[in-house]
Amino acid sequence: MEISEFDAVIFHASIYDPKIHGKPPRRTANQAYIFCNMEAPVYIAPNFSQYDSFYNWTMTYRFDSDIVSRHGQFVEEESNYTLPSVAVIQKKAKLIAWFVSHCKTSSQREVLVAELQRFLPVDVYGLCGPLACEKTQRNELSSPKCYDMLEEDYKFYLSFENSLCKDYSTEKLYNALRKNVVPIVYGAGDYNMSAPPGSVINVADFETVEQLADHLWYLHENATAYLEYFHWKKRYKIAKVQKACEICRKLNLPQRTSIYHNLLEWSKGTRGEICKIGSDLPNILRNAL
Repeated sequence: MEISEFDAVIFHASIYDPKIHGKPPRRTANQAYIFCNMEAPVYIAPNFSQYDSFYNWTMTYRFDSDIVSRHGQFVEEESNYTLPSVAVIQKKAKLIAWFVSHCKTSSQREVLVAELQRFLPVDVYGLCGPLACEKTQRNELSSPKCYDMLEEDYKFYLSFENSLCKDYSTEKLYNALRKNVVPIVYGAGDYNMSAPPGSVINVADFETVEQLADHLWYLHENATAYLEYFHWKKRYKIAKVQKACEICRKLNLPQRTSIYHNLLEWSKGTRGEICKIGSDLPNILRNAL
């Protein structure tokens, strides 16, 4: 079967280079070329202009993509979930953990963590800290045993993104949400769309790291208030995004002409506003500098 006979062709945008990987020899008018990317645009460096008017659809983590492809999602589903007991919560011996291997970032999350460590203990696992936990064979993602340890020992997990780009969040947010641990999030976009209601603590809601630390210490000492962050589990669950199904669904909808004439503008914004850097970073970060 020739490539021109396929209804859609997916291009892995963060690594695709037509000079290296080539282009399909023939393209049909009703064929969709899909820009597929799960990385923040500050960390991919294609020559965007060479792809102007090349792609028909986007398939990324952004909620305004033609096909939304994220590391996880929450769906409404009633369950018989039972809250952990106060005794179980009080048994957790440690406060905050962070799994990280990218040590210097555009979001400057490392500055926030260093400031938070002035007030509360934060255990850092991975290349950026002194601690280690079991890894997968490919050594890319923390293994399930790490998250089992996280749930057993810790109350909070730092889900701090390396880039503050629109809607960007990694799999570690959803891995933590599956456990009885409260994620502390630092990212861009609306977490009401990324995470279940009442499930996370957003650092952007605080003006200073000291205020954030005070809130975390309050929850540490008040198990009943802490447990409120798990009530969502009775009404929602964390699920995988069925990416192949989403492509199939899209292909079976009535088709309209769709061409991305300016891929750079869509990816980074007309003035680079898709990702926040420097003076555009949240107050809590700028107040920590």
